[in-house]
Amino acid sequence: MDLYYDLSAALRLAEHAAAAHEHRAYGMSAEAVPALVWGKSSGAFLNSSGLPIMSGIYADGLEGPEADALLRRTEVGGDDFAQPIPLQDPITDEHGTTMSTLEWLRRGQQSGMAWLVIEVDRTTYSLALEGPRL
Repeated sequence: MDLYYDLSAALRLAEHAAAAHEHRAYGMSAEAVPALVWGKSSGAFLNSSGLPIMSGIYADGLEGPEADALLRRTEVGGDDFAQPIPLQDPITDEHGTTMSTLEWLRRGQQSGMAWLVIEVDRTTYSLALEGPRL
């Protein structure tokens, strides 16, 4: 399943996390780092780990109880969760260049990408950027 998040809004969340002096901890490691937080609760959301808390965003078309029912029948599953995506983690673009996740998001927006896509399968997820959908 592919979850589409508005890249401009996702980048605002990432910049908030990067600029924050304090962060909330998520996941098993409980390490508080600058991160986007991908999760499921009344839809598929994306938020910032930064404090103070900033309002998050939902995946395109996946907000509310109806979205939870739909997501329950997909690879995302029925349990609520919050998964940090650390902004300093390395990511490799389509040209083979490795950079931080934050820099990858910035470059994607600068090059005209419109969507941050979280591609979910049964055991893993990956990130991609896409241009405007027609």
